[in-house]
Amino acid sequence: ILNLHDVGTVIVYGDIVIDGNTKYINPSANNSVGFIALGKKDDNGIAHGGTITIKGSAKNIAGSFFAPGENGKIVIEGGANSLIVKGVFAAKTFELNKRTGGVPGVTNDGDNLGNIATGNYNVAILYDPRLQNNPPPGFKYGNVSIFQGESLYERGEP
Repeated sequence: ILNLHDVGTVIVYGDIVIDGNTKYINPSANNSVGFIALGKKDDNGIAHGGTITIKGSAKNIAGSFFAPGENGKIVIEGGANSLIVKGVFAAKTFELNKRTGGVPGVTNDGDNLGNIATGNYNVAILYDPRLQNNPPPGFKYGNVSIFQGESLYERGEP
């Protein structure tokens, strides 16, 4: 488990692979962690977007995930586990691969999951307002969120 706390951002010139669980160790809304996959730089030194892959072994993911640019992609791999994501994904392309086999329904690990805890879902993505209320660095430019205006990435300032 990757325990998340405080406010911060992991920025990678390349791809990000999550092969386990991530969780906020303190449920305070002040905690907000982001992951940005810029991709590899081309010959001109420009990154055109990376891939964020959630492996099939992951069961619970928390955080904000951004794969900017024309090649930016989020991949949720198949697997034998159900997946609960509490956060936000942003990318140009998404690959949501159905999890196969005897996938159990989601389980409540102490968080309020509402009515989904009784269903048999392969993947449940729950919006987490942390990004809006307390964005991690790089997810906000000035007073304008990247989802409402120009990002640092678009300005060439990663």
